[in-house]
Amino acid sequence: LLAGIYLLSALITQPMSNAAAVVLMVPIAVDTAISLDVNHLTFTMAVVIGAATSFLSPVGHKANVLVFGPGGYRFFDYTRVGILLTIALFIVSMSAAAAITAAAVICRRSAILTTTFTEAMVCT
Repeated sequence: LLAGIYLLSALITQPMSNAAAVVLMVPIAVDTAISLDVNHLTFTMAVVIGAATSFLSPVGHKANVLVFGPGGYRFFDYTRVGILLTIALFIVSMSAAAAITAAAVICRRSAILTTTFTEAMVCT
């Protein structure tokens, strides 16, 4: 489900600005996380990173529009290169989210078992 939120954010950010995509998707992601009883920050970060991957079209980011005409690029040049970048960032982001979430769960469990405050602060 986290991957779906990420991909939906990445697709929505193509025709609109990154900020608008985040404003649209964060309430959906937070509501989904709360209903699943998981950390909502993980879903929020998936939205933010997914919305930052505006590589699939020339209208996805201002820099893409600036080089579109002078560079002699065609519309599908962005799609060909952008799909590879989007897939690469998807893999890295989902792997990082899984690793960070697992580390947070381990730290939370060890913090519950520790007896002193300083030992609990090692994981934070």
